[in-house]
Amino acid sequence: MSGVRLFRKWNSGHRWGILLCLVGGAIFTVPACWLAHQHRLYERNEQTKLAAQPVIVNLTSRLEAIEEKLMALRILWSASQKVDPAEWEVALDNLKLHKHPEVKALGVVQLCKKGAVLPSTVGDASHCCDREFVYLSFFDVPPNRRQELSSFVSRVCCALYTRPGARRHLIPADEYLAAAVRAERVFLSPEDGNSESWIILALDPQPMLAEVATSWQFGGALILQYGNHEWRHATPTSVVSGLASDRETSGLWEELSWYGQVFRVGFYPDKIRADAIHEWLPGITLMLGFLGTGLAVLAVTHFERLRTRFARVRQRLVQLLNDTERRYQKVFEHVHHPVLIVDRELRIQECNPAAITFLGQSPVGRSFCDFCPQGCTPEHELSLCRWLNPSSPDTDSWLLETCLQSSGEQTREVLGLVSRLELAQGTSYVITLIDMTEHKAVQRQLEEYARSLQAANIRLRAYSQEIENAARAKITLLASMSHEIRTPLSAILGYARLLSEEILRRFSVQQSENSASKDAGGTENVLSSSEQPSGQPDALILEATEGLIRNSEHLLEMINTILDFSKLESGRMEVERIPTDPIAIAQDVVHMLAGKAREKNLRLELEVKGAIPQTIQSDPTRLRQILVNLTDNAIKFTREGRVWIEIELDRTPVDQPVLEFRVCDTGVGMSPDQIGRLFQPFRQGEAGTYRQYGGTGLGLLISRRLARLLGGDISVESTPGKGTIFHVRVATGPLENVSFVEGQEFVVTGTAGRSQSMAKGQESSLAPHSPRNSQAVSGPLKGRVLVAEDFLDNRRLVQRILEKAGLTVTTVENGRDAIAQYRQARHHRRPFDLILMDVEMPEMDGITAVRELRQSGCTVPILALTAHNDPRCVEQFLESGFSGYVPKPVYQEQLLEAVAQFLGKSYSQSGDSPSNWKEPWEVEKTSLGDLPILTAAY
Repeated sequence: MSGVRLFRKWNSGHRWGILLCLVGGAIFTVPACWLAHQHRLYERNEQTKLAAQPVIVNLTSRLEAIEEKLMALRILWSASQKVDPAEWEVALDNLKLHKHPEVKALGVVQLCKKGAVLPSTVGDASHCCDREFVYLSFFDVPPNRRQELSSFVSRVCCALYTRPGARRHLIPADEYLAAAVRAERVFLSPEDGNSESWIILALDPQPMLAEVATSWQFGGALILQYGNHEWRHATPTSVVSGLASDRETSGLWEELSWYGQVFRVGFYPDKIRADAIHEWLPGITLMLGFLGTGLAVLAVTHFERLRTRFARVRQRLVQLLNDTERRYQKVFEHVHHPVLIVDRELRIQECNPAAITFLGQSPVGRSFCDFCPQGCTPEHELSLCRWLNPSSPDTDSWLLETCLQSSGEQTREVLGLVSRLELAQGTSYVITLIDMTEHKAVQRQLEEYARSLQAANIRLRAYSQEIENAARAKITLLASMSHEIRTPLSAILGYARLLSEEILRRFSVQQSENSASKDAGGTENVLSSSEQPSGQPDALILEATEGLIRNSEHLLEMINTILDFSKLESGRMEVERIPTDPIAIAQDVVHMLAGKAREKNLRLELEVKGAIPQTIQSDPTRLRQILVNLTDNAIKFTREGRVWIEIELDRTPVDQPVLEFRVCDTGVGMSPDQIGRLFQPFRQGEAGTYRQYGGTGLGLLISRRLARLLGGDISVESTPGKGTIFHVRVATGPLENVSFVEGQEFVVTGTAGRSQSMAKGQESSLAPHSPRNSQAVSGPLKGRVLVAEDFLDNRRLVQRILEKAGLTVTTVENGRDAIAQYRQARHHRRPFDLILMDVEMPEMDGITAVRELRQSGCTVPILALTAHNDPRCVEQFLESGFSGYVPKPVYQEQLLEAVAQFLGKSYSQSGDSPSNWKEPWEVEKTSLGDLPILTAAY
């Protein structure tokens, strides 16, 4: 069937193409195959040369070694007067001629000419000369062949004598080769003839060829030619007998020079093959030729089929183009937006029905400029029209907004999308119009609304600023009120305590006088004693004094709470991150509240569970405030049982471990509803709580916010009637290189009678708690003190306390008078040893006065008397030049202790500033903890 088809294609007009393909394939294939064959022969010849090279080198070295040993024998013969066979054997053994398999015999012969005619060939061993073998030795020659070898040596002697004048000869004969060298030459008289001495080596080249071929693994025929003589060696796979005389041209031949003669060496390897690619190159070339010819014939035979397919494909493409045109025509006609196609002169060539509806008539043939209400570019300036010129020359589509006049002389706002269309007839432009009239109206309304919102936003910002200003004013008012309330409160507390001390002092004096009267024993004394008081201080006065002190302290606590709440609300509360001992803080809390627990007969304990860090990075003041607040509440709401604090480290958050304090009690407990209202400002658990227990309802809220500032939080769990547990979690900070305290090593208990510390099961008493480590003031104080205070009652109170302690006190009302008094005292050489100065005073405040004093070289310690206890305010005091501060209300013990510590200490003058005085930028915040007068009130 394939042949019939090929024949039909042959008769259908393609026979000449097929014939041309066959002829062209033959013309290409034959020369290419011949060149590939020649290249393969060349590569084989090169491979043969590579295989023959080591053989040539080995043959040359062996023959040269034989020649050298022959010359050594010649020298030995010439140097000896008489040859001893034993010595000759030793010489041969040293030369190791027996190791050369090609050496068969060695003879030393003395030749003498006779009168006979010399023979013409070596084969004739007639009596042409007298020969005398001085020495003759055979090497590896069987006895049955020694006679033959001796005959060969005799013929060699005749051949040597027939060639006078030569000193060495190579004489081939049959299968042997003789190498002879003349040892000496003696010229005799003519009648005696000539006499010559020759050393003859009889060689058989056949073993040499065999050994060389074997050592170099040469497979094939190896031939050595000298003159008409030839020696051959062949491997068992070679056929040497079939070698004809054409070996000279069909094999590889190399010339070898030895003993002054030229040898020819022929190489005929069994398998002479080139690399695989070169061996297969002729076949590959032939295959490629056949394949190319076949492909050409196949292409010609299938050309008609391809042409038919191309015609069908073309017809299909035409159909697709027609379908595409109809499809896009449908889209063009049914699109909702007006679409116009214009030329470079803005002449409308085509439009869709939506454009006719929008413009009110068919615009085809008209200029697009006719629909522009404001007129358009003249015809000679169309190149400047923005409809035809985009803002960027590299774009093919661009947008523009304009107005067009539609049907009914109505002007519509449109958004035009212009696209460049490159056609064979030229460049056209597709303009799509989007009616933006309603959109623009809505946009204008939105803009108007946005402007009204912006105005409202401005008003809101103004209101917000007013609210913020009001909040700042509130904070300022609270701070001012705190200061203004603390100032008279300081006088109230001070005078109340002075009054209490004075009552007790007078009662003590009266008791002493009564004791003295009893010792006198008189009746008058008895009668007079009946007229004196009953021996007890006035209970009403003491009760009133204690109530005055207690309510004043309560008022101070309320002020501190409200001030802290205002700071938290305004975001002005700052916390420190310094090394803090959590166990020491918990101990302080237990000691501080042990008195309240003792009054209610409650057990107050501290327990450490597991290993906790000895120090954490936190704010000790705020942490103590949280624990005091929660523990005080627990004591307040517990009627019987105990209150205890647990400390435990939680490593669950690996990246930031937290330390948990649990304040537990066995009190009344709370319901879920009460817990929900617990952390709301000015709210307590229930309505009757304030009437029963008191409080502002801010303590727990302040504690939670402080805990969150410390990187933690406060949560609560409670059961009504069984008790409550507050969980306080604070961040520990990095714990690298921090030592840990084991839980079983430390338990602190505060009971009704005492405070105890338990370590490893042993008890030891603790000293009563003090807010700071200080020494009591013993004995009267000596020195001159200047007090600057604008509030008269506080000024008198401080003066009364200091004078009572033995000090000389001078008082002034403001900072300017303080500076004048200081300068006057220094002028009269009665300087002050200490200055106590209020911060806020009329005419000149305390900060300004201290700065002027320090700038003038004052080195006297100056303590601030202030109701401002904010850390930033304290830091400002230290930076301005104060040595320390005493908070208001003023407590007698604190004031006297601070004065006692600073008396006798003065700054050494060094330039303009004291040597131990720190500039404001050198004062660290942590230095607040080192002040000798910081108390729990702070």
